Amino acid sequence: MPFNTPSYQEAGATRFIDLSDVPGSYSGQGGKNVAVKATEDGLEFVTANGVSFETPTGAINDSNVTFVVLNIPKFIVLNGSVYFENDGYTRSTLTLTLNIVPATGSTLKSAY
Repeated sequence: MPFNTPSYQEAGATRFIDLSDVPGSYSGQGGKNVAVKATEDGLEFVTANGVSFETPTGAINDSNVTFVVLNIPKFIVLNGSVYFENDGYTRSTLTLTLNIVPATGSTLKSAY
């Protein structure tokens, strides 16, 4: 490790929250990310500012192109490829119609 920094185990900690420069509890921190403090002297939990994913409902069966989501998507991911509204799918309220037919066994996620 650079600068002779002690490893996780060398520091005597057996859990992340046992380290001296991190929050002491996970309580109330669900869904948050860990980030370096602005003072650059420790870590803290922060509200996630990214995207969340959900699995749209609808049959993935070599013929269905209509799926329903709970949240308006920023984009969808089908088998690792990213598609945007009006460039891969259309949306009417919370119903998505894909421009391509997902094959059986495909993975479909909606990012919101």
